[in-house]
Amino acid sequence: MKKLFVYLLSFLALYIFSCGSGDVAFNKKSWNASAFDQRVVDETRKDDGIIWGIGVNLQPRVYKIGDWDMNADNSKQVAHGLGDNWKKVRIINVLIRSDSATNQQEFCTVGGGTATVNNIDISLARLIGGIFDNPGYDSTSFNRGWITIWYAG
Repeated sequence: MKKLFVYLLSFLALYIFSCGSGDVAFNKKSWNASAFDQRVVDETRKDDGIIWGIGVNLQPRVYKIGDWDMNADNSKQVAHGLGDNWKKVRIINVLIRSDSATNQQEFCTVGGGTATVNNIDISLARLIGGIFDNPGYDSTSFNRGWITIWYAG
């Protein structure tokens, strides 16, 4: 389990620090940040019902959040259309734009909010009194941000 955690943490760090940088090396294999077929570890194993390794491809999907007055409404649902693949979601990343569009910030941070997935929707819930519970996030005339999910394909 510790090895799985290290691999997932390495993958996440690699993803965060390599966005837009093209190909990077990972475990002596090529990993293309723009490809839709990422392989993240050197071997295939099944531990405690979790399958990971070569042959487990993470498929990304990106969704627009749409209008969301985060100051007035503390939650937002976005339909994902994944069918039964919703059970294979491994990573949810949410990027929020401010009203002035001068900054974009991770949603699932301390004081931000939570993102969950079910068979129909990706549900976003901002924390009451958190960093997005203010007038700087109350406009509804534009897309509030993006949700990127990665699921085992």
